[in-house]
Amino acid sequence: MFAAEKDLVYAFKNVASDFIEYDTGTSSPPFFLLEEFDSHFGIADIVMGTCTRLSQKDLSRDTINLNWVRPIFNLIEDQEITTDAFTQSYGISKTTARIRLKEYSDAGFIKKLTKGHYRVIREYKVITDTIIAIEAKLKNWKQALYQAMRYQRFSNKSYVLLDRKHVKPALKNIHVFKKKNIGLLSMNDEDYIIHHNPTTKEAPQTHSFFRLNEAAFNFVKMREEAYA
Repeated sequence: MFAAEKDLVYAFKNVASDFIEYDTGTSSPPFFLLEEFDSHFGIADIVMGTCTRLSQKDLSRDTINLNWVRPIFNLIEDQEITTDAFTQSYGISKTTARIRLKEYSDAGFIKKLTKGHYRVIREYKVITDTIIAIEAKLKNWKQALYQAMRYQRFSNKSYVLLDRKHVKPALKNIHVFKKKNIGLLSMNDEDYIIHHNPTTKEAPQTHSFFRLNEAAFNFVKMREEAYA
C-alpha cells in the first residue's frame, strides 16, 4: 500500500522503461517521460513514450514556447511570412508576433530577410512515435478514469494506475474501461499488473499534442546535455 499518490507515481517511474519495452515490443527504444504534464485538458501524472532518435544537430536548437508549436508546424520550407500576416492569422498584437517570430528564428526554423519579413528554412518535425498518458490515483478509479479519458485528446493510449490494494472496485467495473478504451494498471511496491491493455489509436493533432511533442523534445535535449 502506498502512503500517497506521489509514492505510487515514483514506483511506476522505476519500471517505466520496462513497461515501454513491453508495450512497444522493442528493446531499449528512445523514450521520454514527463511528470505533471499540463496538457490544457488536465495535468497528467505521467506522459511517456517512444520517439525518433535525434542527432546532435537536431538537439542543438532552442526549445520553443509550448503554446506556439502548432503555428510553426503549419509552415513549409521556403514559405515566406511577414509579421503583419502572422499577426492577422492568430489575432495577436504585433509585439507578440515579433516575439514569437524571433523565437522561431533563434531556434533555426525561419530566417529574417528584411524587417518584418522571413523565410522558412526548416520545417518542424513531430518527434513522438508513441504517446502513453497515465493518471495515478490510490483508489478513486472513477475520477482517474474521467481524467484519463481527457488525455485521449493527445495520446495513443491512456491508462489509469491504481494502488494494488484498492484495485478490486475498478476490476469489478472493467467493462467501463473496455468501453472507453482506457487501460488499467495496478502496482505494489515491486511491480505492476496490466489488467486491461487499450487499443492503440492515432494521437489527434490537437494543441495538447503539439505541446507534448515540444516537451518531449526538451526532455531528450536536457537528458543528452546532462550526459554530455
